[in-house]
Amino acid sequence: MPLVGHQVLLQYRKGTSGAFVTLKKVRTDRDGWATATVKATADGAYRYDFADTSLTRATTGSSRSGGPSPRP
Repeated sequence: MPLVGHQVLLQYRKGTSGAFVTLKKVRTDRDGWATATVKATADGAYRYDFADTSLTRATTGSSRSGGPSPRP
């Protein structure tokens, strides 16, 4: 059973240490998926943060490094 309409935070941390900040708040779709797009302007790490509900525990996804694409 997908969790529909639940708020998910897309968070970003510049570099490899420090606090994550929230870039976007999105809601899960009818299949329980959350999607967000942001333009990368600096190297850093991104993650999703999902609050707990009566059906699920809170969880934070592992961060993924990303950054602007190098120009050819």
